[in-house]
Amino acid sequence: MESKVFDDIYEKAKSVVDATAKKTSDMVEISKLKIEAAKVERAISSRYEELGSNVYLMKKGDDYDEELVNYICTEIDELKDTLAELKGIIADKRNMVICPECGAKNAKGSIFCSKCGDKLTKEAETTCEACVKETVAEEVKEDTTSENNE
Repeated sequence: MESKVFDDIYEKAKSVVDATAKKTSDMVEISKLKIEAAKVERAISSRYEELGSNVYLMKKGDDYDEELVNYICTEIDELKDTLAELKGIIADKRNMVICPECGAKNAKGSIFCSKCGDKLTKEAETTCEACVKETVAEEVKEDTTSENNE
């Protein structure tokens, strides 16, 4: 009888430790993703500054280079997509869903957004976490390289 009680206590304690370890692991992963998201946000800000500076210089010199402006805008769009994917992964790890209309966080399983009332839909394709991390690492590396060259 005593053996069964101790076994039950051991199993419950083990279960609590496992749950705590998983929660800690999730928190560490969320922190890493938040750091990556902050890097992408800085890269976006840097691209906006670059865009503004180039447009100003072009206007002052009456030398508008549409190809350069389009290139920078494309970079900004790609970075915004990456940021949205990162935010989606973070929300998923927190059991939340981000409204595609207003960006509000909603509990997973919600059908409508609690802020704007728009219908929340599950995206058809799932985001590959490793792919996002690889893309972010490449973009941040490119951003750092271009900033160092300036």
